[in-house]
Amino acid sequence: MLASLLLSALVGAPGDPPFDSSSDVDSIPVLDAGAKPANPKAGRVVEVVEEWRIDNARPEMNGVAIASLTPSLSGDLLVVETRQGVLLYDAAGQFVRDLLRLGHKPGELQVVSTVLATSTHVALLGAGQANDLVVIDREGTLVYAARSPGFPVKRQLVWADAAGVLLTRDRTPTRDEGEGIRPFRHDLIEVVAGAPGENVLATFSTLVDVFFTPKVTSIGYSPLNELRLATADGKTIFVSESPEYLVEVFSRDRGAVVSRFKRTYSRVRRAGRSSGGVAVLKSKGPGEKPEVIERRDPLGKPVEYYADIVALTMVDGRLWVQTSTVQSKKGILFDVFDAEGHYLDNFYLKVPKEPGSEWTRKEPLTLANGHLYVKQGQGRGKPVLIIKYRLVGL
Repeated sequence: MLASLLLSALVGAPGDPPFDSSSDVDSIPVLDAGAKPANPKAGRVVEVVEEWRIDNARPEMNGVAIASLTPSLSGDLLVVETRQGVLLYDAAGQFVRDLLRLGHKPGELQVVSTVLATSTHVALLGAGQANDLVVIDREGTLVYAARSPGFPVKRQLVWADAAGVLLTRDRTPTRDEGEGIRPFRHDLIEVVAGAPGENVLATFSTLVDVFFTPKVTSIGYSPLNELRLATADGKTIFVSESPEYLVEVFSRDRGAVVSRFKRTYSRVRRAGRSSGGVAVLKSKGPGEKPEVIERRDPLGKPVEYYADIVALTMVDGRLWVQTSTVQSKKGILFDVFDAEGHYLDNFYLKVPKEPGSEWTRKEPLTLANGHLYVKQGQGRGKPVLIIKYRLVGL
């Protein structure tokens, strides 16, 4: 019989409280990896070569819009989410099977918001009449389904296998915490297959700018940072929670951050900020011009830089860090570290882009096992493409 989880509110277990990065990391030293990586070829430009492309005119997609694409870490699977369901492709871009069809019957997912793929399992978060957390194996068999922790607040899948799921859940801010730039809390949660409840493993904090509207609490995300996580095995999790260059290593077995590392990094200043502050728009009402509010960070210094780390990705046991450094003729700068935080390499990834457009400093690229995956629109009435590129020059 398929395992089914009935998730309930967490009841604190005896023992120490969950790890909290806002107070529990001060005693952990930070390894400074310096400014220069070990590889003498660091700083090179890595090109991309197209391997294959598929489009939504293929029979299995039936012209339906492509919402997202998610490769497994090893790149042996590609999960494509459409407005009708979730499809599975192999490393050669060949259609394998339907994994899940969206519907409105009891227990079905109506919409998918987040997908995570490993070589053995696919986890889905969405919205449905009963269960909004679904784990399927690569054969299309349901492993378990449940109501996820914290529905319907923002959540992020971190890991999934037959034993359970790791995900993050944002804590909803309250008016008591006030407006302005302040820490925004994210719980790292473990859901164990076949066991009731949930286990909060840790709490991490990013920075957000919060302002209130008359009837509801609105969260304004000024360009500080987002929580970024990466893991190759679900046991050691690399975390970026600071706007500045810092990576923390969380051990699931020990329930704590066990090491931290950084490297000397030239921060990227945001353009068009003459005052050095961050402009936040506050709506006054329908038809009225929004009021512009200026915010500054908790130390009183102007918020004038992009977040240093855009994304974390595991590739062959190494951590790739997508930075906010972009050079117009080279591409996006990536740093490479080993699990201990030693600075091994860096390179510029020359990602294909539309003529006249700019490479992003905000959006994580979709990478797996030395390949880049891109969803590309072709204009109204034309198929949407999924293109797989091989990275050349690594």
